[in-house]
Amino acid sequence: MHSEHMKKNRIIIIFLLIILFTNTLGVVSADSQILNVIRNLSPDTYSQNFFSIVNKSKVTIEITASLPVNLRICDYGRYSLYDSGLILEPQWYSEKNGITSDTIKINLDEGIYEVIIINENPDNCPILLILSSAEISGLFGSNIVYGVIGVAVLAFIIIASSFYTRSKKRDVSLYQDLDKKILQTEDQQLLTPQDGTGLIIVEEHPKTALSVIECVVCGEINEPDSAFCEKCGNKI
Repeated sequence: MHSEHMKKNRIIIIFLLIILFTNTLGVVSADSQILNVIRNLSPDTYSQNFFSIVNKSKVTIEITASLPVNLRICDYGRYSLYDSGLILEPQWYSEKNGITSDTIKINLDEGIYEVIIINENPDNCPILLILSSAEISGLFGSNIVYGVIGVAVLAFIIIASSFYTRSKKRDVSLYQDLDKKILQTEDQQLLTPQDGTGLIIVEEHPKTALSVIECVVCGEINEPDSAFCEKCGNKI
């Protein structure tokens, strides 16, 4: 019974761990297009393309250019400040150089971002830029952290319940063993000889059969065919 209970608990814990792992990875919803741009970049210029993310999402950037171009992705407004020399190089979420056709996939948190396409060629460069996003959410909602906490709490409750059940069963078992020992002790006390011989003495009284006759005066046990008591002589 105990092993079956433990087996069930293991199955539940493994199931929760699978949910936790899946929730940490996240579930990706269907792609939705957020940007579709066709531009003709002049020589030595760059194009800024802004987009926003509401919840953590997997963003796919598809770019096609007639000439090799450079691509950067950073937080909104950071590239202009960087290009003006007001800040150091910003954090690039993606950085590609000399590409004509490429597909980039990155995970981005909630916020506003910009895709910068830099044309360092001496000629005009037509480009096609397509952005699509797919929201990443755990099985417990869009906030994966809350999902992880929820699964951890469930696992803790199940494990604590398992230990409590085992503790109760152990207490019951201890009480049962104690009862058995008490009964065994009482039986031993009843059967323990008092003469120190180490043997259990069973006294037999053959005269106590149902066919004997007891004297009403002295209580002596007499043979069934006795006419007088063997002890007091009273007539039976």
